[in-house]
Amino acid sequence: MGWNTLRDAFLANGGHGVYAAWKLTYLEPMLEKLTLLERERLISAENIAQYKAGLCHVAERLQKPAAHAVQDQLLGHRASVRTGRNTTQDTQAVRLIWSNFAKCPK
Repeated sequence: MGWNTLRDAFLANGGHGVYAAWKLTYLEPMLEKLTLLERERLISAENIAQYKAGLCHVAERLQKPAAHAVQDQLLGHRASVRTGRNTTQDTQAVRLIWSNFAKCPK
């Protein structure tokens, strides 16, 4: 299922906006280049050495597009506007999509 198809199905089933997942903090360009407005001097050499790909292989694997997908395998939602009602609607939308997806011929 492509990104646009997934998003359209999510919205059609009552879901709210879907956003790209965040980038892992230690892989952000600011940390990769250590351009932290001179605060980089406060980070130990030991910690700096860890801020590389491979630090959290599970999260990195989830953020890499699957072989058949264009987007990451994570969907982001705006937490600042979440309410119990919105969260319930989003959950129901995802369940509907996956139950219908499971019925599709492979």
